[in-house]
Amino acid sequence: MNKEQGNNQQNDRKTLGEDHPIQVVYDGNAVKNNQEKQNIHVFQRPEIKRKPQKKRFMPVLLTVLCASAIGVFFGMTILKLFVSMDDEPIAEGNHTDETVTASAASGSTEKKHYDIPQLSGYVLQAGVFMEKENAEEWLNYYETNQLPVIIWEQDTQYYLFTGIYPTEEAAKNQAGELKASGYDVFAKSWSTTSGEIELGEEEAEWLNKFAEEWPVSLSAKKPESLIESVNAVPSSEQFAGIRNKLQEQVSAEQFYLDIFKLYEQLGKDI
Repeated sequence: MNKEQGNNQQNDRKTLGEDHPIQVVYDGNAVKNNQEKQNIHVFQRPEIKRKPQKKRFMPVLLTVLCASAIGVFFGMTILKLFVSMDDEPIAEGNHTDETVTASAASGSTEKKHYDIPQLSGYVLQAGVFMEKENAEEWLNYYETNQLPVIIWEQDTQYYLFTGIYPTEEAAKNQAGELKASGYDVFAKSWSTTSGEIELGEEEAEWLNKFAEEWPVSLSAKKPESLIESVNAVPSSEQFAGIRNKLQEQVSAEQFYLDIFKLYEQLGKDI
């Protein structure tokens, strides 16, 4: 039976194939699958145009060029510096040597720190003020009445002194006379502040002699002994105030007050 069916199928194909372009299919699923495979659409990926990449060696080249330029600039600067130093005249070099020699010679007098001897006395205090302007008003008042007077600044206060004496008794006697004339004053002990100052050996010797002569001259109320030392006063700027004051023509009372104050300032100029 199978053989007959096979022969019939062949005859059917032949008969139908000759008259009609139709193929008899007995396995439909196989043909369907085959057709689906044949009908698959193929899509082609469009060609992407790549942007041309910049050359990576350009930043490196720029860095090298900049470094080279900077190196050349500094090299030329240093070269000019050495050339200018070599071109200096010999005379100027000799001047430098002379300056060094002179400095060495002047350095032979070595300066050291010395204690400043204190000066002391009994002053007549005419007032103490918190404001300098108030002290200056009373200063003018005493000067108008031809009385010796100075302003002494200490501890943010301004003291008004109208005389200085070697002893407390002498100061009190003078205070009594001024009070009888209507001035409100009183006697008190006062000294210059202690401290250190940098001086040469000769300057230190003069300062010690001046401090020793102070009470003697103050007791005699004769400033001549101090004035005679004007030529021996050290020429350094630290003693300029005292040196100039010794040459001024003032009353003895004003002279001692001024010297007392200038000596105090000498201590503060350390």
